Amino acid sequence: MAVNRICLHLLLLCFLRFVLCLERTNFYYRNFTWNKRNVKLFYPSNQNPNTILFRNKTMIFDLLDRKKAKSPIKVTKTLRAFNDCFKYKDLTFPSMGRKPVIVIEGNSKDFSMKVAEMLATEMDAEILSTPQECMVDAVKINSDDPLLREAALGLAMYATMHKVRHTLYFDRTVILNGYWTEKIADKIEYKFRWTSILPYMSSAYKLPYDLMKPDIIFYLNFGDFPNKRVEIYERILFSRIVIINMDLDLRKSLLEIKYILQNRLGGKFLLSP
Repeated sequence: MAVNRICLHLLLLCFLRFVLCLERTNFYYRNFTWNKRNVKLFYPSNQNPNTILFRNKTMIFDLLDRKKAKSPIKVTKTLRAFNDCFKYKDLTFPSMGRKPVIVIEGNSKDFSMKVAEMLATEMDAEILSTPQECMVDAVKINSDDPLLREAALGLAMYATMHKVRHTLYFDRTVILNGYWTEKIADKIEYKFRWTSILPYMSSAYKLPYDLMKPDIIFYLNFGDFPNKRVEIYERILFSRIVIINMDLDLRKSLLEIKYILQNRLGGKFLLSP
């Protein structure tokens, strides 16, 4: 009888250890499978342009270095164009007490651009987009190579932010028609179009550490229905993102944007024209 009781206790102990191991396995799967997905999403190991996203400028240069032997002319022209964007030295400016950098993005490019134009008129701001003129040809010559094209577009964003710094130096508000957040949203939305998107705090939602950050990002959501795009913007690891559900009255929406600008940036930045 005592032997049976001991055997029963041993079986129970083995079962509990099995359950504990299973739970640890589930924990590993839940947490580390996402990291593997992040690597696959970001590392440019395939030719699908919808899933290529460089995490920083070093990754772009590494890719160009690997591609140089196979496509020397394209790589050389891309790097030359990028260097030409920096023919004027970089300028410094105060972190506050200056004109702001405002990003306007949304699920309707036409409406978002219209709102950006209206806001630029009210604030006497300059609208910038990517690629800048200095990188347009570099993007075009790489149109038949997804990796090189994405590399050129990535460098183009750094060139745009260089232009942003120059514009700020000359005391102009900058409105960006699209930023890196749009690239992150595009890639994640495509990669996980049939499944749940990446969880909160995933490294996928981080902005490049070596890219200048805007002062505020507006995501304009046209259409009163839930979508993955809004979920993605809610999870991007940047505290200055504001999601606005827009209606067809753009003037009304513009007033809301101006109110938020005054509430968030007033007193820190120069908002008057």
